[in-house]
Amino acid sequence: MRDALRVAGPFVPWLLLVAGCEPATITEAHDQLARGPARQLEFSIPITQDTFTVGEFLGDDTTTTADGLLAITIDPETLGVAVGERLRFDNLSLTRLKLDVPAGVPPGSAPVNGSYAALSNETRILAVDTVVARSGTLTITTMNRLPGTLNYTLTLNGFRDSLNQVLSRSSSVPAAAGNGSYTTASVSFDLAKVKITPATVNATVAGTVTLTSTTTAATADSSVIQSGTGTIVVERLKGPLNPAVTRELRIAVEESDEIPARNVDFGQLEDPIKNSRLNDARIGLTVRNTSQAPFVLDSFTLGVVKLTPGGVIPRDAMNKPVYEVDSIGPIKVAVADSGAATLTMARGQTKTVTLQSARLVERMVDLVLGNQRAAVVGEGTVSVGDGAQSTITRADSVSLMLGLTVALDFTIPTAGVAFDTVANGDGMGLDPAEANDLAGTLDSATARLIVTNGVPFGVEVHVAAVPDTLTPGVNADSVFRMTNRVEIGPTQLGPGGTDAQGRVTTPLLDTVDVRITGQQARTFFGKSFGGGTRIRLLPGTGNRGAIRATDRVIVSARALVWVRVGGN
Repeated sequence: MRDALRVAGPFVPWLLLVAGCEPATITEAHDQLARGPARQLEFSIPITQDTFTVGEFLGDDTTTTADGLLAITIDPETLGVAVGERLRFDNLSLTRLKLDVPAGVPPGSAPVNGSYAALSNETRILAVDTVVARSGTLTITTMNRLPGTLNYTLTLNGFRDSLNQVLSRSSSVPAAAGNGSYTTASVSFDLAKVKITPATVNATVAGTVTLTSTTTAATADSSVIQSGTGTIVVERLKGPLNPAVTRELRIAVEESDEIPARNVDFGQLEDPIKNSRLNDARIGLTVRNTSQAPFVLDSFTLGVVKLTPGGVIPRDAMNKPVYEVDSIGPIKVAVADSGAATLTMARGQTKTVTLQSARLVERMVDLVLGNQRAAVVGEGTVSVGDGAQSTITRADSVSLMLGLTVALDFTIPTAGVAFDTVANGDGMGLDPAEANDLAGTLDSATARLIVTNGVPFGVEVHVAAVPDTLTPGVNADSVFRMTNRVEIGPTQLGPGGTDAQGRVTTPLLDTVDVRITGQQARTFFGKSFGGGTRIRLLPGTGNRGAIRATDRVIVSARALVWVRVGGN
């Protein structure tokens, strides 16, 4: 419970001072005051004197922006974009080998030999110096139209296994009918941990065919054809990496991170923030490139999605994330260097960029405060390399650490937003008989509320007090419904003078007096009292306000009591 009602010391010493003696009881003090001519004494009984700064209603994670605005920080979240894990070469197509065996070769054993640059058509992989495969497969298919079984050994020079041995396999292809038709057989190479030096790749075929009949013109052309396809999942790439030549170095990426509700703490301003529009929220994005290759983030955005109850990102027919939308469109913010369309990261570099992201953060906050599950999705293309010598491994990544700062620059709805406080204060310490006695001698009493508005919004202040201490769990709504309450206000003030950025330049002050009865004044005569203060922020100039740490509302409430004395 916030200590919003702070009361000055007991009232009895004031009476004793006026009486000029030290009576034992309030009754004795009254007897002494009754002597002399009839007169009226005025006493001022403090009810509350407090300064409310917006920061008091926030959680612990607050800061001040460079331009002096009060701001809330949200615990950093990290998107790890696993660039290296996405490097792969699909649909590799090996060069086609064609061997001719002329017509007229008699039955028996005949040599079938040849060699070819197996990757000569694959400029994308020829553009790198070294490829180390994490996994992958090459499938080599051999077609035979000769009337005899082909036995051969295929050696892939430029492909070396983890023991530094050149890859080699022996196989056979059944005899064909000899009429020009083909038989086919395939062999596969497991590329796990294989090192490839594309510029040196050369496949050799060394074999024999055991002919069962003489070859004819039908089998002379393209007697043996060999081709292959493959896939390589990359463990490591090295060379003059250039995404313009090797398209696999342009990697489509998508990563997401759910925002835990515990990380979004606006304290007692949760409802006002939820009902307002944020004008200033920034993402301090710390980007780290762990590789020895430069990266460029192209068309890369951060967006907010509402997760399903099971924590799944909703997707459209194209399997793209379904982002939250507002009147402008999908709620996304581009990740780029200042004044550029892309974000460039040098080898091993860490840099920080600041993104104005009020739309994104506002929707994220609305979802989380509304007990919905929300996530930030990073999506776009990462291009690896710039044509210079570089190395990238499967473990390399781009990490994006999102530090969210929500400046208290917001637009509130026409109805305003309210927040309440309750507290207990020390009364004057009179026992019931003394309190009744004093209440009976009152000539008149007034409750006075003085409000100084130093925030960039209009403000309405309403105070209510009740006898005795409030029990834990009693809220301001309950206090304002109690039948024995004493109300002061509400009073409204417009916003003070503000500058073009909505920051206060000139606070306003207002006073409201409410006449109260002696019985109502008795609320403050006992040992303690409880009270509630309700502050409602109302739209200011242009409905927008920017709150600094020094902005405050000062509330002073007191009971002015006039007591009849003398005349006896």
